[in-house]
Amino acid sequence: MFHHPISLTSAARILAATLLASCRLAGATDVVLDDSCVPQLSAAQQVIYGKAIAGTEVLRNYVWPRRFSLQLDVYETAVWAENIGKRRALCLQALAAHEATQLASTPTDRR
Repeated sequence: MFHHPISLTSAARILAATLLASCRLAGATDVVLDDSCVPQLSAAQQVIYGKAIAGTEVLRNYVWPRRFSLQLDVYETAVWAENIGKRRALCLQALAAHEATQLASTPTDRR
């Protein structure tokens, strides 16, 4: 019985598979917004979302060299980030409307 040490190629494949799984889960999961409309993202999602907010060119420069190892597509990633932005905008609008309603229903002090 021979014991072969793990090769660099095998280690790279294991790492790529792990990253693939985490990124697929990162993109496939529904993003939850907290009470102040901040998206609850994993560390990997935060980096990708930050790049998307910075602009298309920044996102492309980040995703393109990593597209095979992370199994990311620039367009799909941009759409994912845009959807988070839209959900966040709706959440902020609802939060503002709720606060306005609370202010309107608060009795004023008349002296």
